[in-house]
Amino acid sequence: MNYLNESIDVLIGIGPTFKEEYNKNKIFIVQDLLFVSPNALSKKVKESLSLSELIRFRSMALLLELKNTTPALVDILVQAKIAKPSDLRLKTYSELQTILSAGNEELSSDAMAEMFASAFVLHNSGSLSGKVLSTNQEPIVNIKVKCGESTSTTDSNGRFRISTIRSSNNFTLWIYKDGEVPVQFPNQRIFPHDQIQKLVSYVYRSGPPENYSQDEFSGQRISPQMKRKHKTVFVSENLRPLDFFIVHEIKDGLVTLVSKFKSGNQEEITILKWKIPLDKFSDLPMKGDYFRTDNKGVLKKTRFNRNKFKITIALKKTIAEFSTRAKPETAMERETYIKNFRNRFLENSKR
Repeated sequence: MNYLNESIDVLIGIGPTFKEEYNKNKIFIVQDLLFVSPNALSKKVKESLSLSELIRFRSMALLLELKNTTPALVDILVQAKIAKPSDLRLKTYSELQTILSAGNEELSSDAMAEMFASAFVLHNSGSLSGKVLSTNQEPIVNIKVKCGESTSTTDSNGRFRISTIRSSNNFTLWIYKDGEVPVQFPNQRIFPHDQIQKLVSYVYRSGPPENYSQDEFSGQRISPQMKRKHKTVFVSENLRPLDFFIVHEIKDGLVTLVSKFKSGNQEEITILKWKIPLDKFSDLPMKGDYFRTDNKGVLKKTRFNRNKFKITIALKKTIAEFSTRAKPETAMERETYIKNFRNRFLENSKR
């Protein structure tokens, strides 16, 4: 269950009075706490909520981004001085088990392994928050945004938060609207996961698709499963910066480059095709070669960089690998299981 979208009073310690104070400041669900600085909020509600209480509730919201956490569980973690995912990452399995047992909470070894792994993910990745507005400065609700390989959807205030972005300051933010050309905002700054960011407004200017086509892409690098889900093709001369491209065809002095990615709902494969003059290439392109644009938009031959996939894919792969292993029974076996899980996850994330 995703508690981030639940009412603010789902957190232990927030009753009717605290809820009313939060609602007055437009904080209605748990995720709203991730957009607000406790220091700034304390100036508005200093008579009803102390700064320490505001920090505690935000820590609960941060911990609820971890796998297998509940309001009762994160309350226990915060009482044990675990205020953010990186604090949990430093705990051993036995220490965490002792903390949860003292609070009458219990997790299976698999659930705890996933919690540790997700803490590792968040500790080693960054986040990006913002607000999508129309040209009339009105918030756009339920629109898809993508940064790196991570996606999100704007809430009722047009806000979004992506918390699993590989550390870099060169990512492009993409905003998607069905039937329209994606809008890009290059060179976005990525913040540490637990850092509160000033919300930047991104103005979405809609436009019709350029040279829209329903042609089927027949490249060898797309599996039959992906082909069945493929629905959309955009053809443009404007290459996406810092993207990978496959040379699909060379004909009549033009090179057809192709890139592909999943939509936010993971149910549709979008194929992007560009026709670029041959004289734009410094290296002779051959069918099947990979090229990438640098910061200046220059096409350079490269090898496919697997680090472009989001780190959560490594987590899912690790969980699948460990699903067939014998479940640990003793405390020593559990320690070994967690250690092997984390080491394997680290190996998968580096591939």
